[in-house]
Amino acid sequence: MKQRFTIKEASIAFTGHRNIAPEQKDKVRERLRKAVSLAYKEGKYQCICGMALGFDMLAAEEVLSLKARLPYLQLIAVVPFRGQNSRWDLAEQQRYDHILAKADKVIVLSDTYYKGC
Repeated sequence: MKQRFTIKEASIAFTGHRNIAPEQKDKVRERLRKAVSLAYKEGKYQCICGMALGFDMLAAEEVLSLKARLPYLQLIAVVPFRGQNSRWDLAEQQRYDHILAKADKVIVLSDTYYKGC
């Protein structure tokens, strides 16, 4: 029997561009805060993030920042493979590790990289 990690009816997921123009980041963060807050009011409290560079990690950070105000909000980090961040620069690796350390759940889909993972 498969273990159920999320409740579909209570979940939202994030996906977006890998590159966000620096002058757009504040606007994107504000829109994320509003969208997550609205979804939370509608009973969506499990936030699923694939942990890619760009929008995914920005969304994860905003979810973490909202947890103080929205007590049942959860961040579920879905990592496609172990070592996902191994080729990133040091600052992005540290940012990634910080998010994973603060996530409510971390799900690793594969121990190794393979095309399409």
